[in-house]
Amino acid sequence: MGLECDAANEEFVRQHVAYQYGALKSKTAMMEGRLQDISELVRTKNPSLLLQIQKTAVHPGEMGSKR
Repeated sequence: MGLECDAANEEFVRQHVAYQYGALKSKTAMMEGRLQDISELVRTKNPSLLLQIQKTAVHPGEMGSKR
């Protein structure tokens, strides 16, 4: 038993990649906005907690080195 597949045309692939990129970019912007809102709330309610969180935060690209 098998599944036959044809290659998608280049324009379809280009549109799909552009859509997925746009969706991820939009989601990232939304999450960054939420993080900014939460950070501002913590800054006003408990500034020392925000400093502690910022000290221990793992930045992208450093995930493997913080152990």
